[in-house]
Amino acid sequence: MQIKNTLRLALEQLKANKLRTFLTLIGIIIGVGSVVAILLIGESGRKDIIGEFEQDANQLFYLHLDTSEQSNTQQASLSWRDISLLREKYQSQAQVAASYLDQKEVVFEQNTEQVDITAVTDNYSQVSNMFEIAYGSFWEEGTNQNVVLINEALAEKYFGRAGQAIGHSVIIDRIPFTIQAVYTTNDFIQSGSQANLYVPLQAWYKIHYLTDQPVHSIEVLTLSENHFDQLRTEMVRTLAESKGVVESTFRTQAVADQLDMVNNVLRIFTAIISSVAGISLLVGGIGVMNIMLVSVMERTREIGIRKAIGAKPRHILQQFLIETLVLTSLGGLIGCLFGLGLALLVTQLAEMSFVFYWPVFLISFCITTIIGILSGFYPAKKAAKLDPIVSLRYE
Repeated sequence: MQIKNTLRLALEQLKANKLRTFLTLIGIIIGVGSVVAILLIGESGRKDIIGEFEQDANQLFYLHLDTSEQSNTQQASLSWRDISLLREKYQSQAQVAASYLDQKEVVFEQNTEQVDITAVTDNYSQVSNMFEIAYGSFWEEGTNQNVVLINEALAEKYFGRAGQAIGHSVIIDRIPFTIQAVYTTNDFIQSGSQANLYVPLQAWYKIHYLTDQPVHSIEVLTLSENHFDQLRTEMVRTLAESKGVVESTFRTQAVADQLDMVNNVLRIFTAIISSVAGISLLVGGIGVMNIMLVSVMERTREIGIRKAIGAKPRHILQQFLIETLVLTSLGGLIGCLFGLGLALLVTQLAEMSFVFYWPVFLISFCITTIIGILSGFYPAKKAAKLDPIVSLRYE
């Protein structure tokens, strides 16, 4: 009953000073809203950048030569023969894809542009998750036809609309390649404006007379997470034994490790920005303390009367703390809603996928409550210690 009465008195006091209450709330709302918005935008951006790669991250790794040692490059090289060996030996445990990187001048509708060419196996898109087909379709297994995949940026640049590029031809090394599909890619892997084409690996071997059939990287998607590390080790050992070289000639890199590193960087960056935004929340807390000190001074005579009729110091302390908590809690609640709206607006304008991350609201509200208690404790304690006789004489 005592708490209920104290809460009622706190609300009446806040209503009696509407302008002062409103101005105090503004500081809290801006502080909480800024923190919530930044955390939500940061989490949405993180999910938008790497979210689609997390699904297979614990099952995907890359295998290539360790170029840090020049002798390794001279002793061994990766080729189609190695792909066949790994596919045959580990067909029930993993999918194996490969890529060969090159750079050529490509003619688009009489316009020449320097373009990165990635020659890949037919299962490359399923294994690596590097891109998604937007228009058209990927080539069939084992094809050696002169077909090409281009990204949306190039398609829109030279053919007006991405979908209209299907069926047109581009010239690579004086040889026409038919555009079979247009793909979209994640900014974490590759910029959407970067000039990059994908062609069938066997077709690239054919037109360039690459009889040794080289590859630069092998991509492996294990069918189970349980044997991931074991399979990495076994594949390296298999290649090393087949070529008669040491296992250190080859190096593997797990996608999960890359994602963990990027996750940590993004979280640290978000935390730093949130800390800066949190300064406004601290300023709001100082504003609450200032307002409560003014309130104590204004109500000194009231405190004296309450003490004279039997109110104990803990009752006075309780009243002012509850007033502070009501003020900061209300500001925290409105601030969370303000931050949510701001985050929604920014993600929409930036064409990002919005992620609702509820711990952000819980953490922000708890921090606001703690700041409220700390801000209101000194004024409340000061009010509780006032001498009733001196308080009654106060004008």
